[in-house]
Amino acid sequence: MLLFLIYEDLYLYAYDTLNFLMEEFNTHKYTIKAEVVTRRVTKLCIVYYTLAFVNYITVPFIDYSNCVNRNTSDTALTCGLPSPESLPFDTTKNPGYAITYILQALAAGFCIKSATQPLMTSASIIYHIIGHLYMIQDELTSLFEQTSNERKDKLKQIIRHHSAVIELNNSICKGLNQMLLMYTVMLAIIFSVCGFQMLNIIVTKIEFWAIQRYLVVFLGYSMICWFLSFLGQMLMDESTRVATCAYNIEWYTESLEFQHMIKFLILRANEPLVVRSASISNVSFGSFAKVVSTTYSYLAMMYKMMILNETK
Repeated sequence: MLLFLIYEDLYLYAYDTLNFLMEEFNTHKYTIKAEVVTRRVTKLCIVYYTLAFVNYITVPFIDYSNCVNRNTSDTALTCGLPSPESLPFDTTKNPGYAITYILQALAAGFCIKSATQPLMTSASIIYHIIGHLYMIQDELTSLFEQTSNERKDKLKQIIRHHSAVIELNNSICKGLNQMLLMYTVMLAIIFSVCGFQMLNIIVTKIEFWAIQRYLVVFLGYSMICWFLSFLGQMLMDESTRVATCAYNIEWYTESLEFQHMIKFLILRANEPLVVRSASISNVSFGSFAKVVSTTYSYLAMMYKMMILNETK
């Protein structure tokens, strides 16, 4: 959230630029379609994370009796609280319990908002950029439906549109760089902690209300990881598909000026637009596969260690 506020001007720039592109290149059809998709996805995410929040703050009451049975004196968990916490006052009785419960509920709500709001705003901008790439592809495909003079003017407009989209993507990625690095670190911590806790519950004794709390968090952040990877991969694929569309038209029958413009467009579109995580790696299905592989290796190793400890 802090990085989101730091780069607020950049997001405002992206908003203004998207409005300018819509008016300049008449992208209303594609902009509305992209907006409808992003709003639907945002609503689904809001529903999921709202249910996850309700689950987080209500399960301690449902699981209270089981918590009392398995709770020991060496744990910081107070039954009835969402999370273990060590405080300088008694959390088992009011008003200490009520204060702690309210603070944990507020902290959970703030964490969910901090994770989802920057993500959905950034994802919306990326998908709008993809919508512009769809429009450029369609205009290239239908280019030869116009007269020769109209084709040349239209191609110049397509190149201007493509250059503006590239500039917008490069600008917004400056803000996404550091934010995605924070997400990467956060996902690594959450996957490790939640995975360890779920394995610990499975190895010792499977209790539904105990394991599902960690499972909901694990699935929620897995969804974030997959969603970002999906958008990053789509951006790469659609940006290079512009070159394919330009190459497949009958540009070789046109004038030298027209051919030079097409070659320039193909050359530039062959370099994919990417979203990077702190300039270290591209956000794509390849990076998602690495995260899944690393998480699986870590959990498999922890599971074997737990089994060995149980058999001793």
